[in-house]
Amino acid sequence: MIESHKPLNIVEKHVEVAFSPSTPIGKAVRERIFCLAIEHGFKSNKEFLSFLNEVYRCLASINLKRKFSEKELSIIKVQAAIEETEKILNLLISKIRDLYGVHFPELNSLVKSHMLYAKIIAKIGLRKNFSEERLKEVGVQNKGLSSKIMSLSRSSVGAEIDGGLMENIRKLAQSWLDLHTVLSGLKNKLEEDLMEVSPNLLRIAGLTVSAKLLSITGGLNRLAMLPSSKIQVLGAEKALYKHLKGKGKPPKHGVIFLHPLVRKAKKSDRGRISRVLANKIAIAARIDAFKGENMASDIEKSLKEKVSRITGGKNRNAWARKG
Repeated sequence: MIESHKPLNIVEKHVEVAFSPSTPIGKAVRERIFCLAIEHGFKSNKEFLSFLNEVYRCLASINLKRKFSEKELSIIKVQAAIEETEKILNLLISKIRDLYGVHFPELNSLVKSHMLYAKIIAKIGLRKNFSEERLKEVGVQNKGLSSKIMSLSRSSVGAEIDGGLMENIRKLAQSWLDLHTVLSGLKNKLEEDLMEVSPNLLRIAGLTVSAKLLSITGGLNRLAMLPSSKIQVLGAEKALYKHLKGKGKPPKHGVIFLHPLVRKAKKSDRGRISRVLANKIAIAARIDAFKGENMASDIEKSLKEKVSRITGGKNRNAWARKG
């Protein structure tokens, strides 16, 4: 119970408040809660506890809906699924390369693209099945690369493997391709939700950084309430804590390092660019949260001008690679 010693006046800056953890009536009710429940129609303590459980579940659902909008919750969950899917894809492709490398080790250095590598294995398989026509079908359009693959497939130092193992490797490669398709679908869904919830933020920060910032903070309103200095280091909490303990330098950036304007910049410029970017992200988030207007073009123009002054115009192409 909260007892105020004088009427609350919203004009005043200071209000004296006394806190009382319990009242005699409240204490008496809690002591006799089960007896009162039986007196008011519940058949047993178990039935009353079941009722309380349902009430608490409904309250939790109401609080959750207040805390997050449906789209914001979708963004947070989809971003978490994307991160886990990317981890699985990276682990799986490394195992596929290891397994297939026993049979055709030279292909590993020739084909850097994971997508193309998986397609070659899934669609062609054994070295003896390689041909320029089949390589072209799976996406090897470069004739020079195709000729090198064919030449090395005939002179490879790799070992022969039985058909059963090769079939399992091909299934793994096909599973990787299928999971990558799922990942693309998740990213498309994420972009749709971000466009609806925070179009300004999406335009300024890009897909990955926007989703990660909302995921870390727990929603658009929370992100909008943060100062730009805090946004700048979101995701670098460990480095910040080390610095506060005197064990390292203060971090210049957190997840916003993934933005190409920061990532592609010279190391000496990253701190200043991070501050400018964090400031524009804060503005975009506040507009999305409290105004709902599309002002991304103006924010983007201002950001480009400030970054250009920092870099001397050398970072102009980075914006086109935002994602």
